[in-house]
Amino acid sequence: MLNRFFYILVFFMFLTPNVFAIDVSYNCPLDGSGKVDRAEFTSAVKTCFAPATNYAITYEAMALCTTNPETEMRAGRDLDNVCHFVHKTTDTPIDFTLTNSASTSFAATIPQVGTYTHALAITKNEYTIAGEIEFNGTIYGTNEARNAFGGGNFCGPPTGSYKISSFYTDTLTGATLLAACYATSKGASPQSGTLIADSLSTQEFDADIVGVGVLLNSAGNIATSAASVTSFANSYEFASPFTVTASTTSLTFSVSLDQALRIITQPASGLVIAYLAYLGDFNLKVEAN
Repeated sequence: MLNRFFYILVFFMFLTPNVFAIDVSYNCPLDGSGKVDRAEFTSAVKTCFAPATNYAITYEAMALCTTNPETEMRAGRDLDNVCHFVHKTTDTPIDFTLTNSASTSFAATIPQVGTYTHALAITKNEYTIAGEIEFNGTIYGTNEARNAFGGGNFCGPPTGSYKISSFYTDTLTGATLLAACYATSKGASPQSGTLIADSLSTQEFDADIVGVGVLLNSAGNIATSAASVTSFANSYEFASPFTVTASTTSLTFSVSLDQALRIITQPASGLVIAYLAYLGDFNLKVEAN
């Protein structure tokens, strides 16, 4: 029989780079002074990752898996065959607001003996992200009112509530851009916005993009329209798989937010336009004790 234990999730925000990062090439390129180098963004559409100040999100289900759960979902196979759910959608959702550090705990069972390579997180279809990225030159995005263009060396999520599907337009304007840029840093209180992930694409509705995640409807199936989306399923491959043995008594999770803010930019006639800033990677590490 599986032993019961008190499952402890400990979340830390690490401002040192790449504590658990999968791929350092995703990080925003820095100049010698530690600012993001604008020159690297002038020739092509670019996506990069930077630290977030905090985010708030609701976890509906969490699992540890012996293979990529997204692959199993797309093939229509039962996740219970490859995943151990430490929290299920039938349980009370867990609300996290992560800043420099936070922790929570709940009762769970130790997974079966084996080696676990991936985590699966199913979250509510909206979350709040806060943070800002400092460039060494002017970047253009929306202004703080989100009714015109704004510009400056600092960019982050816009204030208010916004949807990825708002990009279903032929023209990017200050009112539709989902990244705010401004001249003066917000310091310890950066702007924050609540993103509603009703599509994984900015061009047309797409609920399933390999490497990005899967959007689900209320029945737990892959959504067929933006209006039906209620949850977001995202898998994470551990940088170092962990093994549960017969003597394992507990697990400790750590989460690095050093890549938790994602920004997408594109060049335009010598300018650099930031058009989307949202939740990036919250990199995980699991230790078996």
